Amino acid sequence: MKCTNCGGKLEKVKYDVGFGIVVDSYTCSNCHHNVTDEKTLDAVMEKLRERMAVRVKLVKVGTGIGLRLPNEIARRMKLRQGKEVEIITQADRLVIKEK
Repeated sequence: MKCTNCGGKLEKVKYDVGFGIVVDSYTCSNCHHNVTDEKTLDAVMEKLRERMAVRVKLVKVGTGIGLRLPNEIARRMKLRQGKEVEIITQADRLVIKEK
């Protein structure tokens, strides 16, 4: 196979994406451009989502329901008490965005 970036030779490599997931991919020996099959990338993204998922229990807060965010997630998103976020529902998911 030839590189679509420079025409160099693509070599098969194993790429560690983290969380114990290794992907078969191709890297150009000349320009180091990386090519991975789209189906493979989709499958890897789903595995990453599953492995990065954190389970928490919902708690009663007044008359509503509360969701406690683990410290690791709060730090990663730079969330602090009193900061406002936006919650969006998408099919079977909740998306929390910074305001």
